[in-house]
Amino acid sequence: MELQLEAARAVFRMSQKKELRKRVKDEAGVLPLVGLCFCGNMYGLTRHYALQAIANLTKEEAVRKELLHQNILPRLTRLARKFNSMMDTQIQQLVSAIFSNFSLSEDTTAVPSYEAIPALYTLIFSDTIELVVEGIWAIANYCKEEGKRKELIESEGVKVLFSLLKVKEVQIWFEVSRCMLNISAGGDWERQYLIKEGALQALVSIFTG
Repeated sequence: MELQLEAARAVFRMSQKKELRKRVKDEAGVLPLVGLCFCGNMYGLTRHYALQAIANLTKEEAVRKELLHQNILPRLTRLARKFNSMMDTQIQQLVSAIFSNFSLSEDTTAVPSYEAIPALYTLIFSDTIELVVEGIWAIANYCKEEGKRKELIESEGVKVLFSLLKVKEVQIWFEVSRCMLNISAGGDWERQYLIKEGALQALVSIFTG
C-alpha cells in the first residue's frame, strides 16, 4: 500500500509540469492510474493522488483521446457517484475537474453528454468561487456543441446558471454570459427558450451590476 501511495504521489508531481506529461503518458501510461482509483477504501490517499495526476494529464489532448478510446469516463462517473454517497466531495471535485479538461477536446461529441454536464454540477454547487467559475467555464465550452446544449436545457441547467447571477462575482457573470452566447448560437428554439427563461432580464442584471 505504501509503495502504491508513493508511486501515485510521484506521478502526480511529475504530471504538474507540462513538459513532463508526454513522458508520463508514454512511459507510465494513464490506465494504471485509473486502476488505482478503484482500490479499496484503505487506499484513499493513493486514489486522491491518482485522480490528481489524471486531472493534470487530461490537460493534454493525446491523453483525452486515449481515455475516450478506452471508454474510461463512465467509470470515473460511477466513482464520483459512489463517493457522493460517502460524502467525499474531494473525489467528486477531482472527477469534475477531469470532465472540465475534456471540454477543451477537439471533438467534444465524443464525450458522453449524460456524463459531462451532471459531473460539472458538482463544481457549480461547491462553496468555492474558483470551482464554481471553472464549472461554468467548462459548461460554456461544451455548449458549443448541439448535444450538450440540449442536455443543459433538458436538465434545467440554464435555470441553475441564471440563479448564479445572484452571486456578486464578475467572473461568474462573465462565464454565464459565455454560456448564453454559445446556447444562442444554436437554433431558434434555443434562443426562444433562453428568452422564455429570462435571459434578457439576466443580461440586464449583468449590465447594471
